[in-house]
Amino acid sequence: MEEYSPEVVAILEKHKKDRAPLKPTGVLLRNTRPQQRESPKVQKRGGEAEGGNSGEGPGGNGQRVGEENGEGGTPTLHATPDSRKEKSNQRKGGFSPRAVLPQEEEAKEETDSKVLIVASREGDLQKVKEILECRKAKLNFDLMDEYRRTALMCASEKGDTEIVRLLVEAKANVDIQDKFGDTALMRSAVKGHTDIVRLLVDAKANVDIQDKYGSTALIQSSDKGHTDIVRLLIHTNAHVDMQDKAGYSALMWACKNGHTDVVRLLVDANANVDMQQIGKMTALVWASVKVRTDIVRLLVDVKAGIDTQDRDGYTALMWASEEGHTDVVRLLVDAKANLDTQDQDGITALIVASAKGHTEIVRLLVDARPTWTCSTRTELQP
Repeated sequence: MEEYSPEVVAILEKHKKDRAPLKPTGVLLRNTRPQQRESPKVQKRGGEAEGGNSGEGPGGNGQRVGEENGEGGTPTLHATPDSRKEKSNQRKGGFSPRAVLPQEEEAKEETDSKVLIVASREGDLQKVKEILECRKAKLNFDLMDEYRRTALMCASEKGDTEIVRLLVEAKANVDIQDKFGDTALMRSAVKGHTDIVRLLVDAKANVDIQDKYGSTALIQSSDKGHTDIVRLLIHTNAHVDMQDKAGYSALMWACKNGHTDVVRLLVDANANVDMQQIGKMTALVWASVKVRTDIVRLLVDVKAGIDTQDRDGYTALMWASEEGHTDVVRLLVDAKANLDTQDQDGITALIVASAKGHTEIVRLLVDARPTWTCSTRTELQP
């Protein structure tokens, strides 16, 4: 290698240092070279040196750091810590958090509420727990499915006690009604879910709400013969004499369907035994028609109106005589039913029993009144 004198080496090193170009980098954060004053010509041409090379900045196109990207362009500034963090996230495939829009939050609430209905309807206890734990404060418990049933109604009808308990604790509306006017209490009462009825009653559910047909939880449970629920509702001071739109009370439905224990509970609760429905039929008439002998005896013992007539003029005795219910006729005769009562056409119990061929009943009625003098327009005389 050729040797140079120290003076020559110093000159060459100085010359090399002055002429060394800057190495281009991906992101130019700071120019380490000493600031040089640009000539007016360079400034006029936007930073492009005459016949020279300009290092590429972050924006490219011969752009210098701190210069604008052409006319009206955005200045390219030194990176700040926040911008570096954002660009780093973008390079890594991440996203910056953004505020959730109100409409997006509402859509999320509605979706979760719909899922809650489905989970309650299907008895998915775990799913219900998850939704309530995550979104309790944001759920719409009044949201209904296509049948206008809420999550609480679905669970009450299905008989899922634990789900009902969770929904009640979450303050679900216990008195909201579906398209038929039924409440969660009514759906559980008609299905015979005693524990759920107790939960809803303890949650202050209105026990006297009527559905679109005028029926109440007490009427529905009496109709179905759910004795424990009837007892519970009576103890909750449910109105025992409310009537549905056809005029039927809880007592009438229980008598009609032969639920003796329910009848006894209602009678003990001072239900009106002489109330009439739109056809003027009473609980005793219905029990006589449906040959509910034990119920007839019970009603006779509490002094139900034995000679009350329906809109056609029929009494309990006449109905029993026509239907051939000998034991019921005997009970009514022993209770001193009026044997001479006539319907709108002048027909008596004896005449109708004779016309139907119920020999045993005819004998029973004749023996109860040996002397018969009445005649009717049918000219049938005993």
